[in-house]
This record gives sequence, structure tokens and C-alpha cells, in this order.
Amino acid sequence: MQRLPVPPPPSPLCPPRIRRSWEATSTNDQHLFVQAVALAMDRGFHQLFVDIHAETLGEAHDSCVFLLWHRKFILGYENMLRSLGRRFACVTLPYFDYIQHNLNYLHGKCTSLESCSPFLAGLGGSTSGHLSSQPLAGFAFSHFKCVDAFPASHACAVPGSDCMRCIPRGAWTRTYFNSTALSFTSIKRVLFDADDGMTALSLRIERSPHDVFHFTLSAALANFVVAALDPVFYGHHATIDILAAIHHRCRVRPLKLTKEQAKLHPGNFQGCVINNTMVVKATSPVGLRLPVDGVPTSVDEYAVTRPWFQHVPLTYGDIADTTNLGVHSYRYNLTGLLGTLYSHCDHASMNHTANMELQANSEDYEDDDQHVVMDVTDVDSHNIPSTRECELTYAC
Repeated sequence: MQRLPVPPPPSPLCPPRIRRSWEATSTNDQHLFVQAVALAMDRGFHQLFVDIHAETLGEAHDSCVFLLWHRKFILGYENMLRSLGRRFACVTLPYFDYIQHNLNYLHGKCTSLESCSPFLAGLGGSTSGHLSSQPLAGFAFSHFKCVDAFPASHACAVPGSDCMRCIPRGAWTRTYFNSTALSFTSIKRVLFDADDGMTALSLRIERSPHDVFHFTLSAALANFVVAALDPVFYGHHATIDILAAIHHRCRVRPLKLTKEQAKLHPGNFQGCVINNTMVVKATSPVGLRLPVDGVPTSVDEYAVTRPWFQHVPLTYGDIADTTNLGVHSYRYNLTGLLGTLYSHCDHASMNHTANMELQANSEDYEDDDQHVVMDVTDVDSHNIPSTRECELTYAC
């Protein structure tokens, strides 16, 4: 593999790292994020994350650490974008609020995956492009349009070679939501119906909504070997990370565990055996690797990737709380259904809308100022379906 130049270290000090939905991100910051992604593609750094995601040795998927592996993965990607220059030094990943978009779809506010999702349109949509027989990592996507709108027009599977300059995407203007999997009730059930520990939770979230939405997006995003080529991947996984953060706020923080106690508590971390050989514990290093000259190499050891992961906690037990990651701590700005789940946990219901007053009045969680739940000003746009709507659509 080509060794790329070591990126410059980040320079200015930034405000606290807060990830927002695409819609809550300012237009200037949206442009900045997309420009950073395009520049990362040009420099070959973006492709390194595609390689990392493909070289998992079984830790990234179908394992007890699915959520935590991807947490460190997208945090490293965010740090990589920040390393691209002073103007990008405080950029944050936007999250793709498809759970709210699904509700808008049910209410008839939009008619397709793309028309309901400004995030997809902001990353180039699905209509501009051409059919291509050029394979990605040996996989053919000849029946899908290879989208060449910005920033996909900068995509390069093999830096320094004849780049494809497009990303295979599904027909999002003719694709509809899997409304059952993404409904408020389904997401709440995944998070709270069982209290059976992190391994079971991780697998439930991975099956739905994670896998379901990857397959709904289709094309490259439905192939886990190359999915990380599409920048939509990172917004999707930020949303998955939010679900883990909601569970932590509702199930772990009220226990007021010490850091060492938390590593042993099944609601915070559970280990497992991967591929019948690898034992993963709270003290195990997060297994992010990429092939360097054909040898799987830790991102913490490879000169190019090391700066992006410097000071990010090394072990699984140390990355369970997004707000306790030292200089890399981050929070989410939550609205709508995700904000409702964060504010009310098990008690979240169809009669709730997320607002700061409800959060401030909660006596169950003291000093609960870690993630931000924004007041809903347009109540109608965040209404949860009535029981009758659920009966008609089978979506709740």
C-alpha cells in the first residue's frame, strides 16, 4: 500500500465538540464538512478508512464490540478531517437523523428516501451520474448509478491511480423507508425492552436499524467491505452512536459507577469470544487495523493514521462514555424523536416531544448536561404518530 505523507497536527483550539444533525448544522458548516471530505479523498486519507473498515478480523461486526469499534472508527475519521488544515480544525461529523425523516415520510411531508433526507442531497444525492462496470474491491455495481456529484466526484478507490470519481448509489428518489424498523416504538424497543447487557444490545442495534438502513441505502453502502467509501456512512454511524449514548445515559449513568466499576458492569461493557479464538475484554485494545505492505497494522502504530488516534482511549472499556474521552470527548445536540428518547428513556411515549424544560425538571438524573436536547419550536414537524396512524401503517 502506498505510504502517504503524515498529516499536519491540528492547530487552533476548538470549542467543545458537539455533533449536530445535518439540518441543525449551519450552511457554512455543511459546506465545510463536504469540502473536508472531498479534500480527504484527494489526499488518499478517506480511502484509508475504507481499508480500516474492511480489515476488522471480526471485531467490527457481529460482535459484542460493534458499537464501540465504530465509535473509535468515526472519531478517528472526524479527527482526520480536522487535521486537513486550519479552516477544518473544528469540523464535526453531522448525524443523519433518518429516524425523524422516517416520521416525516409517514406524515406525507416527503415521498422518498432522498426527498425526506437533506443529508443525502447535501452529499450529492443519487441522480447525477452514469452506469459503470468498474469494480470496487472486486465487487461489481454495474446496475447502480455511479454518482459523480460533489463530493463523490472526488472518490478514489486507489489513490494515485486512475480514480473512478464517482460512488455507486441506490435509486434514492425511488426508495422508501422501512418504516417499521425505523419507527419510534421499534427504536425504543431495541434500546429498552430488554435489560440483558451490552452484547445483546449491540447485536440488536446492529440488526436494526443499522443493517436495515445500510440495505435500504443499497449499492456501495450495502456492501460492508466498501461502504465506508460513501461519506453517507459516517452520518449513518453517528446516528448509531447516538443510540448507544442514549442507552448509556438511561441505563448506566444513574448507577453512578466509578470508571473501574463501569468496566465490569454488563450494562456498560460485556466481553466475548470472536471467531472462537479472540477473547475481547474491557482491557482489550480497540482493533482498528489497515493493511500496510500486506500486513495488518494498528492505526496507533502506522505513521499516517497515528496522529488521528493520538490520545483517543486505546481500550474498549475506556470508550464507553462519549463525554469522558479526554481531549476527544464529544456530545450530541439532539432534537425530535432522538431527543425524546434521551430525555425520557423508558418513559418516552407518543405524547412526549423533546424539550429542555422536561430535561431540566428530571430528578432522576442529576447534572444531566452532557448531551444537549434542544427545544422543539416546530412541534408539528416532530409529532409522533397517533395510535391510529400506527394501526394504518404497521409502522409502530
